Amino acid sequence: MNSDIVQIYEINLQKNYDLLDAQIAKSLIYEEEYLDSIISSMDNLLSITSKTTKDYIIGLTLNEKNSQNSSKIKKAEKNLKDYQKKVKDIKYKHKNKNKFIESSEIIPKYNKDDMTQKVGYESFNKVNYAIRVTTEIENMSGNILNDLNDQTNTMRNETKKIGEMNDDLDVSKGYLSQMISKQNSDKKIIIVFGTFLFMITFCFLIYKIYHKFHVQK
Repeated sequence: MNSDIVQIYEINLQKNYDLLDAQIAKSLIYEEEYLDSIISSMDNLLSITSKTTKDYIIGLTLNEKNSQNSSKIKKAEKNLKDYQKKVKDIKYKHKNKNKFIESSEIIPKYNKDDMTQKVGYESFNKVNYAIRVTTEIENMSGNILNDLNDQTNTMRNETKKIGEMNDDLDVSKGYLSQMISKQNSDKKIIIVFGTFLFMITFCFLIYKIYHKFHVQK
């Protein structure tokens, strides 16, 4: 059961890593005006990833010990620290705008006043529309991720309850076995005692009959 939960944590962590990578890539190519939304999404994902990592490490610790658990724990801790550092660097660069390093991959900031041709306006609108749609999709992905983690926590709670029920059943089974054993023991005592009483009564009746006929003679 623990191994199944650990696998669920691994799947969720990989999804978190993929979404964080997507947000980090967006922070490098999107316009500066969208960085606040991107950073907010990264903070949310990082918080979820941190909690999932802790639960994952606890699951590995409670699981049967093997040679891979130690390396998995170290890898999970390293991944979390790496992503925390990446997000911290992005937030620092955004806060200190003058220290940004320009890249050919960065999308230039569009200015409607400088775009006088109709084709330019259409391109501007398409780019901004695509950015808005992508941001909305990422926000939806964050909500879906929250739901997945809630489901994981629910499954973990249900698993814990099932474990407690199994323990209670084992205890009840032990009590029932003791009761059955006591009942069988009582039955044996009753049978032995009843047989003893029957033999005494039978012998007494034989004696009375014998004595009666012997006196008459």
